[in-house]
Amino acid sequence: MTFKRTTAISEKVLSIFNTQTHPITYNHLLSSLTSAGLQFNKSTLYRIINKLLRTKTIHTLTLQNGITYYEKKQDNHHSHFLCTNCQDITCIDLLNHHQDINKSLSKTTNFHIHNQEYNLYGHCEICVEKAS
Repeated sequence: MTFKRTTAISEKVLSIFNTQTHPITYNHLLSSLTSAGLQFNKSTLYRIINKLLRTKTIHTLTLQNGITYYEKKQDNHHSHFLCTNCQDITCIDLLNHHQDINKSLSKTTNFHIHNQEYNLYGHCEICVEKAS
């Protein structure tokens, strides 16, 4: 994805998405840009995000906690695990399981699935250890 008019902010936002291994929030982006010493208007960041959404460079994910996350669009379908204690989010690959479920549902319901979302909720290893 390239912008017609490239700015330090748009380049940094793209850089952040290209290096992230998990979905991030608007506040994470805001914090990263501010930490990098960039000065900008919040509406500028929203415009950049909307442009990236329109061009399908990134997509949104809203989980049970009500927070919207953004992540770079990937070719492989994957699921997410959200720790309901610390709110950490992790990408997990359940592709084989998705395919098995889709095949089974297609056979038993005659429903042709073209998209699905599987999100898992629980406690991450760190939170489990802290609770022990």
